[in-house]
Amino acid sequence: MKLIDLFDGLQKGIIDYEGGFIITSFFDTKSNYVHFETIHYESVKNIYVEDDGCIFQTDGKKLFVLFEPKSYIHKHIEPTFRADEERIPYRFNELDILTTLNQDKIMIGKEPIMSHNSFTISKPSQANFSFYFYINENTNANILEFFESVFKKDLRIHGTVIKSVLDCIGKSLDNLKGFT
Repeated sequence: MKLIDLFDGLQKGIIDYEGGFIITSFFDTKSNYVHFETIHYESVKNIYVEDDGCIFQTDGKKLFVLFEPKSYIHKHIEPTFRADEERIPYRFNELDILTTLNQDKIMIGKEPIMSHNSFTISKPSQANFSFYFYINENTNANILEFFESVFKKDLRIHGTVIKSVLDCIGKSLDNLKGFT
């Protein structure tokens, strides 16, 4: 699995305008709460790099994955109505929700969210990241390997739930492909 830091790749000119996947994380600095945004894009017209991020001038299909620790105090609020830094654009019934042995929850969007004309990636700060994945025959496997590593090492998710989580993400990744 080869990871390319998005902003380093943009600076070096190695990000493919024809298409790819970008995974960005948003870790809460006070807890283990984190959401991931996976974007699939094709046929970029232009990429504008600015000090605080970049704008891709193209359509993008987005998939969100949310890790909610059992200690999260706003778990009763639909993810789409949470505070800006905790928000993902789904209601509970639009998510596959899996519970770990520790009673943490992993929520995975069932369907992608379409971003028309352009999307913005903010420059990562602190523990956050933005990685680029080339499209090839191993893309899904590479993305799943990446998620498995983050879930096991950073979020300490183990046991049988990890396989179920990766299966759900794999199904959702299939929904990201192709623009109609």
